[in-house]
Amino acid sequence: MLLLLLFLLLILLLINYWINDRELLAPSFVFTAAFCLSCMWALAYQVQWDLSLHENTFLVIFGGVLEFSLVTFFLKLFRSTSVSDNRTNIDLDNDSNDKSVISFQKWKIAIVIGMQLLAIAYTVYEVQKIAPAGSLSDSIYSYRSQVISPTANQMLESLPRLLTILRSFTDASGYFFAYILAQKIIFYKRLGVIELVICSLSIVNSLMLGSRTGAVALIFSFLIFLYCIYKKSMKWNNQGNFGTLIAVLLLFIVVIFSFQALASLLGRDITRFSMGEYLSIYLGAEIKNLDVFLQSGSFPIHTGFFQSQTFIYVTKFLNKLLSIGEAKYSLNLPFLYANGYNLGNVYTTFYAYIYDFGYMGIPVLVGLMAFISEYVFEKVKGFREMNTVSISVLIYGKVVFALALSFFSNKFYENIFTMDFVQLVFFWLILRFIFGQDRPKGVRLRE
Repeated sequence: MLLLLLFLLLILLLINYWINDRELLAPSFVFTAAFCLSCMWALAYQVQWDLSLHENTFLVIFGGVLEFSLVTFFLKLFRSTSVSDNRTNIDLDNDSNDKSVISFQKWKIAIVIGMQLLAIAYTVYEVQKIAPAGSLSDSIYSYRSQVISPTANQMLESLPRLLTILRSFTDASGYFFAYILAQKIIFYKRLGVIELVICSLSIVNSLMLGSRTGAVALIFSFLIFLYCIYKKSMKWNNQGNFGTLIAVLLLFIVVIFSFQALASLLGRDITRFSMGEYLSIYLGAEIKNLDVFLQSGSFPIHTGFFQSQTFIYVTKFLNKLLSIGEAKYSLNLPFLYANGYNLGNVYTTFYAYIYDFGYMGIPVLVGLMAFISEYVFEKVKGFREMNTVSISVLIYGKVVFALALSFFSNKFYENIFTMDFVQLVFFWLILRFIFGQDRPKGVRLRE
């Protein structure tokens, strides 16, 4: 059954590739490719995990991916404005591409870097206060362990509001200047030291709470920015896709081989896992975990709207704002084991939908996710702001990352339907306003 699922998903992947004009960044292609990857890893470990895929799990995964593909396809068909009508010729005037064109007022950059350094120092102070230990890495690990523990999380002291704002600004700055760095690479063929410093500080800030997701998300989004800016400059011509695929595969190999080392740096004990076993927990065990969950009982599991798994950060915000429920509660994600193998505690994006709404939650929530993703993507293909920072491209960087991790967990609704995301967009708008007059004028649009 698992082999059949992988075969059908690969067929669907090829169909999505062609109906999207061979566009690698199309939401349906990204979403399908993610589950293909996870199924491959699950297939490699099915004997060790005693994985015999049940029919309902097969239907949930394939049906969900198929629905996502159909929704994006029909939205693409019925978009009133053709992407081709929005494409714009890019004029790169060599005379105006001097290095002196790209410059920022020093006091503005100093404020951004200063706020980032303050956010990092403040985070270190709070983490060591909340989870005191012999070293910073031990404190980070202890803090992270409490965050993901359903029981310890209830007693965990919240970070100060000022710190959360500073951290949000630091994250937003990383994405904003990653976009500018991508512009410099595409249009000026060089790296920007200022942009690299700001992006690096943003990555360091994200690692201070023990999670690698923020750092990976920023690097991933930077690659999306590079891709979008380059493809826009080429009027979305899809020649050279093979080279892009090779580059993506090489980068993927680098990331997965550094993932375990980064975990050790953050204080996690990973010595009991081989490289393959460690990666299988992150890349394939979700299929087994979902299969176990779907055989465990009837759905939905009724805990009330204000204990939602799908919209956990929305309900947490409403609980705190309206004082109508418990603001501190965690996702119900028990760790699973099979034949002595650790399978982790993630169950694909479909877990939360079924947990909250039963099987009927899949067509509604997958359809909404597909609609939003395709709508933003169509906006990205028509963006015209080549001499500034495109908010639509920044947003799509987050969307694609969430879609790419849908095989892992409910990243879309956890990352997009949050006040943190609203703050990110707000800070992006502020940064674009502040640095708008400093942006390069060498890249001009010609109608």
